[in-house]
Amino acid sequence: MAAKKEETNMDQLFEEMKSIAVEQQQCFYELLPEWTKYKKSDIYPRKDEHKYLKQNIGYALFGPPTKNEEEMKKEENSTVACYGKTKDPNNTEADITDAVGYNKKAKKAIKKIYDKICECFNVEDDPFQPILFGVIYNVIVYSNSNVSKGKNKEKEKKEVKEATKKETKAEVKKEVEEEEVSVVPVPIFKIFKSKKSIQETVDKAKKPILTKIEDYETLYIDSNARVYEGWSDYVENNTLQECTMVLPKDGFYQPNPDYPIEEDYSTVWIEIMDSPACTTSKKVLTNVDRVSTVVGIGALGLSIAGLFTPLAPVASISLAGAATASGAWSIFRNTQELVDRYNHKESIYILDKEAFPCWLGLTGSVAGLGAVGGTVVLSRVAANGATIPSAAKVVFNTVQGSNIFLNGVGVVYMSYSMYDKYKEEQTFSYLDALNLATHIMFFASSVVNVKFANDIIRDSQGRVIDDYKKTRRSRNLRKKFNRAARRAAENNTSKIAENAEVIHFIQNRQDFLSFDQARGSQMFDKTSSHNTVWSFDGGKIMIGNIELLNPIDFALLLISSIRSESDQSDPSDDSQDDSNNFKLLKQSLHDLLKDFCPDDTPELSDFDRILEDLSSMNISEDCLTMLFNIATTLMKHDKDHFLICFTFVWKYCKANLKQWGIKTRRRMQSESGSYIMQKIINVVSEATGMIFDQLATAAFMYAEANLKKTI
Repeated sequence: MAAKKEETNMDQLFEEMKSIAVEQQQCFYELLPEWTKYKKSDIYPRKDEHKYLKQNIGYALFGPPTKNEEEMKKEENSTVACYGKTKDPNNTEADITDAVGYNKKAKKAIKKIYDKICECFNVEDDPFQPILFGVIYNVIVYSNSNVSKGKNKEKEKKEVKEATKKETKAEVKKEVEEEEVSVVPVPIFKIFKSKKSIQETVDKAKKPILTKIEDYETLYIDSNARVYEGWSDYVENNTLQECTMVLPKDGFYQPNPDYPIEEDYSTVWIEIMDSPACTTSKKVLTNVDRVSTVVGIGALGLSIAGLFTPLAPVASISLAGAATASGAWSIFRNTQELVDRYNHKESIYILDKEAFPCWLGLTGSVAGLGAVGGTVVLSRVAANGATIPSAAKVVFNTVQGSNIFLNGVGVVYMSYSMYDKYKEEQTFSYLDALNLATHIMFFASSVVNVKFANDIIRDSQGRVIDDYKKTRRSRNLRKKFNRAARRAAENNTSKIAENAEVIHFIQNRQDFLSFDQARGSQMFDKTSSHNTVWSFDGGKIMIGNIELLNPIDFALLLISSIRSESDQSDPSDDSQDDSNNFKLLKQSLHDLLKDFCPDDTPELSDFDRILEDLSSMNISEDCLTMLFNIATTLMKHDKDHFLICFTFVWKYCKANLKQWGIKTRRRMQSESGSYIMQKIINVVSEATGMIFDQLATAAFMYAEANLKKTI
């Protein structure tokens, strides 16, 4: 109940403050001129009116100028001459208005706006053209959460006015009671200028003749020297924090037609709206800035803690991931900020104090993302055994060095900048906080474990080789690996090149690619003889990343050596295999042949050599059936040449085993080799329909060559 009452009181107070803002706009409407013309003269310095333009800018920003202690001492030692002149030996024509003024910071702000006005009027091209200048006010009302920001923004203005402002105790008490809502008039400077440049009008010796109102435009300049191309541009894109704006209608003071307009009095026409910071899009940007900063700092803390625990690798990955996300967002936000500054004629010069943090955040994030992405790419390429050019290493090392330098500078500069800004204004920007967090993350992720190209390549290669060595359980495989490692050491002088050759050896071993369960490979599913991962693309059969031989190319290879049939067979003795597997395969083939051609069954002894080959490689009866079905599909009803076709299909499947780096010996010692052989038969059986033309053509070519040999 108390909270509801407090909220009601707050709403009433806020409405009262808006009424006060409207009253202030009425005063400005009655007192301020629409336009004032200022001329410059070199012939008569005392008639140079630009100094009055500066004074009016200062008055709008900070109120009447005051004298500080140093100026008072100087004034005591000087005699004020008549007609407002001072006895200054260095400047005999100095006006009394120049003897008093503002502090250095205020003068800098005044000069910034004055220079921007001169820039809009192209004063450098024509210094004597008149300047049409006016002032309007945006009276803003801050609620309780924003009042401190509003007061801090106007702190200097109140300090300047303090010497001349007289407040009673009742007024002070009232101000304290109304601290929860604040009303602050913010000046907006407007200028009326020609749309055409001097060169587009007439020669410099002549005065431009422009009579059409369409040839002129009104520009608005805020207290930060941001230039707005029109009134709607100011209303939609000003940089005020969340507040309610009480503005003159359409950007100039005019009477409200809904109220009586008399000769001595009329009511100002105003519009009340929320500032752009209250829009959903701006709130989303601010919230994402805030979340990115919090997430980044949280990941940094987790990573630092993880460096002293066994979770260091996980911590490093989390830091890199958070830095990547925050870095990408930082690039977007800083680019957006620079584009906004450019569109509103603010300086985007890299050495400008306000633009420099944006450039630093942008380049630091780009370098940081380049270093993170380069690390990932180098690691993957090195793990695949590829040779990385020296130029690529130099580029990566340059990016890594730039990342450390730029983000190191960013950490120092943004820390000081935020401290200095908070010290002066008691506030900070979420974009500045985002940039600081991003700089810290990229700098920390690089410095904690500094690695350049060669270090990353060696580490990646070492992980692949170590993982392979740790999972080799067979003595035979370990011997082969050691032999390959010694050969690589002899062939290469560089450790990186040596490791690359060893990795190539590893990649050519099918047991590394397909059967290493420790690495989670599932190219072949051992739980089912009919579940093999393969694909058909562009007329090619792929098992994992290995392509099966083209049947026609293989047939041509066989035909080229048809005169030496022994070259195509593995060495063996002539003794018949009496193993149980051989007997089972022979009986199974007998049954298949009997069903295929019951009237004229081929001699079973003609198949003994193939059956011995199948038995020695531990081929199952199911695979024999698959080979038989492939041959019958290719030959269809041509039973006379079935043996030749069956022999070709078996030779084709057996030749593919060499793609895995396994030699097809008569007595298969490797269990994995036998397993792969059966899977190859399974894949060829399943893909027969897809490569039927190739297989049939190849089988016909082989059969024809064999028939010619027998003639």
